[in-house]
Amino acid sequence: MPVIGANFKEMVFRRLETKKEVRIKQVSHNVKINDLELRDVNFGKFKKILIFNYKYTVDYLLEKESEKIGEIIIDGEILYLDEEKKLQEMEKEWKKDKKIDPEIMRQVLQAAIDNAQVEAIYNAKKVLLPSPIPLGVVKKGEEQGYIG
Repeated sequence: MPVIGANFKEMVFRRLETKKEVRIKQVSHNVKINDLELRDVNFGKFKKILIFNYKYTVDYLLEKESEKIGEIIIDGEILYLDEEKKLQEMEKEWKKDKKIDPEIMRQVLQAAIDNAQVEAIYNAKKVLLPSPIPLGVVKKGEEQGYIG
């Protein structure tokens, strides 16, 4: 069964003060599942849903001294729907070993990245940080045309 939704719980976009020249050396990303929990819902025949709590982080480091100049922290939830028995097994396995089926984990992490990156790109400029991922660039001297 699929990932059916995503929510944000907290977002922090911070540019740190510095007197040094601002030349960004590295932008590092990370997404991590912190926990999961089974919740009651009333969604047709489904009465339970699995909530994956995640943290998405971006750190901006200066070129010369690797000092942190900014950060983005997004805490959120990914909602995963399946048969109740399977959800209970997943929760039990997580509580025991902090493991989830790799294909399900891939789907959940991809949903977290997809949702968090859009917010990170949109809000980074509000605190004078560059986009955390490279955006498309039109190059001078190349003929531009529609591709579609």
